[in-house]
Amino acid sequence: MVSLLDYTIIGTYFLLILLVGFFLGRKESLEDYLVNSRRTNPYLLIFTIISTNVGMGSFLGLSSSAYQKGIYSYACEYGGLA
Repeated sequence: MVSLLDYTIIGTYFLLILLVGFFLGRKESLEDYLVNSRRTNPYLLIFTIISTNVGMGSFLGLSSSAYQKGIYSYACEYGGLA
């Protein structure tokens, strides 16, 4: 059972997170946030894109696709085939 104390703690936590985000978010513009003020190291950017692409969700989805359609669908993603 969820008590009033639980709701109070959760509500206080969300309020605190919103306040911190609101006050700290005013230090940079939206463009600075989205592109990191154009200061990202190219190697870090490349590895971030690769790790996102080869993440677990992508791996499971491609495995399912390869099982249904054959290994060619897997080779298209990682082998660069058209």
